[in-house]
Amino acid sequence: MSRFAKFSLVLCLFVIISTLGIGCSKPAAPTTTAPTTTTPAQTVTWKMQMWTEPSPQFGHFKRNSATAAALNWMDWVEAVSDGRIDIDRVAAGSVVPTGELLNAVKDNVLDVAFTSVNYFSGAIPETNIEYGVPGGPADIVEMYDWLYNWGLQAEFQQVYAAMGIQSWANPTNVLLSIGASFSMDNLASLKGKKLRAAGITADWAQALGAVPINMPYADVYQGMKLKTIDGWISGLVALEETKLKEVTPYFLTDPITMDCTNNCFINMKSLGEVPADLQRIIKMDSQYVLYATQTGYMEVGYQIANTPETKFQQWNDADKAAVSKLVVEKVWPAMAAKGGKCAKLMEMTGDWLKAYGRIK
Repeated sequence: MSRFAKFSLVLCLFVIISTLGIGCSKPAAPTTTAPTTTTPAQTVTWKMQMWTEPSPQFGHFKRNSATAAALNWMDWVEAVSDGRIDIDRVAAGSVVPTGELLNAVKDNVLDVAFTSVNYFSGAIPETNIEYGVPGGPADIVEMYDWLYNWGLQAEFQQVYAAMGIQSWANPTNVLLSIGASFSMDNLASLKGKKLRAAGITADWAQALGAVPINMPYADVYQGMKLKTIDGWISGLVALEETKLKEVTPYFLTDPITMDCTNNCFINMKSLGEVPADLQRIIKMDSQYVLYATQTGYMEVGYQIANTPETKFQQWNDADKAAVSKLVVEKVWPAMAAKGGKCAKLMEMTGDWLKAYGRIK
């Protein structure tokens, strides 16, 4: 083989080996991605106070009073937030007295409060109507319709929004009426009797000939026992909740004064600090959660109505018609004249009653 042929053969072998070597080169090191860490959602803690402590269990009802809606709402918020909202419920009266709950939420001393607006009727005239209208909505269904389907809730919210508060009025179905130490056989039996009453219920009692007495609710039991008062105006469940059945032999079930509300107040700044999706859920659904959980309160009332300690009384049609006339002539004009939005709110209430044929 010539020298040129040998050179050509070596060159060919070199090219072949070099080409094969490309496929045998060391593989590139794999690219690794650093593991991603999920930042846990920040938990917001809301401090909440109610106007009273939960009542003891009655029958099979573990939560049986007006506080049931508040406690169920609290559980619902914590559950739907999936750990992003924690509600620290403090004892009633431990941060502020009950009468200061509205201001405590306004000033952000509390994030949430549940209470009756009846405590604020002197400072906020519209609450005299929001609490309930004598001769108006008489049960939880009527009250919800009046509030949320006829625009009253939107009017009340405008008042609270000016204070930086989001509010929901919650119908209670408490059968608000008179418990007494004397037999209430008719309307005339109330004349001159001293009844513990507050706010609009005091106006109602006075229109019916009774003498309203301003007394802390906690003192009613002792007042009845010592005969400082002859009776009281509150819900039927008070017979069981605060053991008033022990000192109250009579309760008037027809006519009743009205249905009344309790309110959920949230500081708007506190609400604005939670994620937007939770704000939307709480704003949209709270009225339904409160209403649904409060309906259990109806059955409690029916169970308590079977208590043997108290005699339940009803008036005849003539006396009930007389009460309606007194309410329309004496109580309603006073409610409309209290200022703020009251005249408009009472006009809306009148439209609601006319739509259902209750007044002409």
